[in-house]
Amino acid sequence: MGNFKETEQIDCHYYNTPSPCKFRSFELKSGTRFTETRNEFTRIIFLLTGEITIDCDACYNHTLKQQEIALLPIGCRIAINAEQESSLIVCSFLKMPQVCNRVQLSNLTRLKKSIIYHYNTLPFRGEMPDYLSLLKLYLNSKVDCPRIHEGKLEELGILFRTYYSKEELATFLYPIINENEEFNQFVLTNYRTVSTVEELAEKANISLSSFNRKFRRYFSESAFRWMQKKRAEGILHDIKTTNKSFQEISLDWRFSSQSHLTKFCKLQYGLPPREIRKKSQMKT
Repeated sequence: MGNFKETEQIDCHYYNTPSPCKFRSFELKSGTRFTETRNEFTRIIFLLTGEITIDCDACYNHTLKQQEIALLPIGCRIAINAEQESSLIVCSFLKMPQVCNRVQLSNLTRLKKSIIYHYNTLPFRGEMPDYLSLLKLYLNSKVDCPRIHEGKLEELGILFRTYYSKEELATFLYPIINENEEFNQFVLTNYRTVSTVEELAEKANISLSSFNRKFRRYFSESAFRWMQKKRAEGILHDIKTTNKSFQEISLDWRFSSQSHLTKFCKLQYGLPPREIRKKSQMKT
């Protein structure tokens, strides 16, 4: 089992300079598994060769094939399995760069309102293969200055806007698109650390009524309903993709007892946790 956290130290004056983004290259053997209990960055995965499956809050057992791109938004739980020997590049960032007004995420907000979201990926297109090929050479040669990473992220933004339609980008980037990017990032980063909307509002240092108004304005639904949906997604993710006992899951999600978890699952999914896990294992 591994994770995406940086472990290597490089003797460079700029190495410890804070950077808003980071690219890393991975060569995975078949059967390799990556996990993150809470994604601390938004991540974009570029699968150069091979095949992997992705489990996160928004999808279960999604197959990513060669020359496809996947988004893993900040705050979500992640489990990735290499179904065969695979080569990939992972871009981790907190905020997409505002290169020009044509690639600003906020400009895609109006399209977001007309989208019924489902998890999706993008194919490599245009000069994307050449961009990634050169980037991989940099990474393998330890050309690791933060300025390189920042420049390549800006270049990625331009490639997205050049080779993909606004509708494609709005659907792909849906989880991180918001008129107020700072508020959106705060919510996605912190909602897992609290139990109630009241606690999240307190963490934002604003009154509950102001927080609820702001949340509804930018997320188009109530904070309570949104957090309940995210909680349900996280519980289902733990049941399907981890080996945690149901008692552990009950404690992690602050149920007063395992029986309350069972009632919750029956209400949300029509099955008790044991049956949900059994069915998911049969599919894999």
